[in-house]
Amino acid sequence: MKIYPERLSETLTKSPLAPIYLITGDESFLAQEACALIREKAKKQAFSERQSWLIETGFPWEKLYEATQSLSLFAEKELIELHFKAIPNEVAKKALTFYLEKRPDHKTLLITMPKLDSRRQSDAWIKLIDQQGIIITVWPLSPQQLPSWIKARFRKLAIKITDDATQFIAHFSEGNLLATQQEIEKLSLLHDGKSSLTLADVTDALSDQARFDLFTLTDYALNGNAAQTLRIIKNLVAEGTEETLILWAMAREIRLLLKMIDAAEQGNHALENFYQKQRLWEKRKVLLQSAFKRHSKKTLYTLLKQCSDIDRTIKGLKPGNSVDELLSLGLKLAQP
Repeated sequence: MKIYPERLSETLTKSPLAPIYLITGDESFLAQEACALIREKAKKQAFSERQSWLIETGFPWEKLYEATQSLSLFAEKELIELHFKAIPNEVAKKALTFYLEKRPDHKTLLITMPKLDSRRQSDAWIKLIDQQGIIITVWPLSPQQLPSWIKARFRKLAIKITDDATQFIAHFSEGNLLATQQEIEKLSLLHDGKSSLTLADVTDALSDQARFDLFTLTDYALNGNAAQTLRIIKNLVAEGTEETLILWAMAREIRLLLKMIDAAEQGNHALENFYQKQRLWEKRKVLLQSAFKRHSKKTLYTLLKQCSDIDRTIKGLKPGNSVDELLSLGLKLAQP
């Protein structure tokens, strides 16, 4: 059965845990949320064991074959998680099909993987999952969808929020749902007991609690203020902000500047369309224009390459000091 991500919580409340869940798509935050809901349900149903496997080239599939051999009588309930970094190859499909055909009653299988294209939907193993369990596709939200998503999140907290306040939050997060959710949680705590939030509430709260926040960081970097950019990065790190979020904030601006250069090369009309499509506030336009004057495509693509290297360092895939590299990136973004 296929369901939308927003229906999962309701489905888990009304029904026992399904024998198998497949979460596919390129929105990691929504995928992680879905996994967390399923794990929570498993705990409530007395699942006492959990195994989580990262599926990469060379994974020993005998583990999954062995999982079908244990007898269900008196066996402990178990949640098995398979987290694919890529679409399953033929060996993986064979192992999944075998498991689905021999599926133990006391186990639930939770699978996550990148987006499946339409031609893969007819694969035999996908059909088996559709018959036996639940398939959830998580899509990245468009700029038009994000404000509604934000409002829905506040609604769950019994907090009303005005349209302009919603647009303000959406403007700053620009599609990063993890960052958006963190802001929502902070605002709900800061305004505990208040049933409605206005734009003034949101801007006051953000300026009070985010002296060294991500958005201030990018404002200074775009405006060419290297000293403030470096100071804010150091404070963000000291305050425990995830390095991936600091990297995301700067990478977002670099990509946006590249789009702006592409639009400018097509003429003033294309540039105005770019501003409208991005829903840029006047202050934000001025900051981007400041950075636009200092950077070329060449420097920006070099910075994007540096972002990729830093991402690998943060993940432990490349040697180096990720904090020093973030400081270097911030300096180059502010003063190429």
